[in-house]
Amino acid sequence: MTNFMRTCLILMTFFVITPVFAAKTMTADQVLNHVEKSLNSKDEVATVEMTITEKNGKSKSRHLVIKKKNAGEKQQVLVRLEKPTDIRGVGLLSVIEKDDEDQWLYLPSTKKSRRIVSSKKKDSFLGSEFSYEDFSPTTYKKFKNKIVKMDSIKGVQAYLIESVAQKGDAPYSKILTWVSVEGYRILQSQYFDNKGKKLKVMTFQGYKKYAGDSWRAQKVAVRNLQNKRQTTLLLSELKLNTGIKDNEFSKRALESY
Repeated sequence: MTNFMRTCLILMTFFVITPVFAAKTMTADQVLNHVEKSLNSKDEVATVEMTITEKNGKSKSRHLVIKKKNAGEKQQVLVRLEKPTDIRGVGLLSVIEKDDEDQWLYLPSTKKSRRIVSSKKKDSFLGSEFSYEDFSPTTYKKFKNKIVKMDSIKGVQAYLIESVAQKGDAPYSKILTWVSVEGYRILQSQYFDNKGKKLKVMTFQGYKKYAGDSWRAQKVAVRNLQNKRQTTLLLSELKLNTGIKDNEFSKRALESY
């Protein structure tokens, strides 16, 4: 064996073994922290096409604009519906600061916003397979997370993380999440209802790199295994770090559409 071939074998062995070794030395929370870092933006504005497909194959579309801002322990999200015209202006505002989280839903028909109580955060958002809770960026903090094993999704090596609910008001009893070893990107999540039955599967596809080493999936699909419906989100435009002000995440801003 030549020195060149021996060197190649050593390098190949290093790249194959290192991810497995890393899984044994990292905790699930550390992996999830890396996932947050891979998003890596102070603020962002995204244009999203939502398609809801019923069990019988009929579908309907929604056009959304989603704003986010991260400032240390304070995180803010505003989701606004732009199309179709009959429900245009519907908005959802989430404000998370430390361990406190508040959500408000605005309906143009009433010209007012109402706070979403904890018991309602599991409800469907606009008839989709996303709940109000799914728009919260702190979901995993309500669970006890651990790495179950190394696995793979379509040939991509991943950490399989099991997240078990710690509180009775958690949106799910358990979540299984596959996070890629390379780049720490979520590939798939499986959600279980409060009876322990598998509820839905969420897949993330077509990751694209943006400025500042931020990665975003271009397609997110949620399939409900119990009612057989599916919701798909397609990212059509994304702007990062544009300097969004805090007043754009106020109740006044929510109601002033």
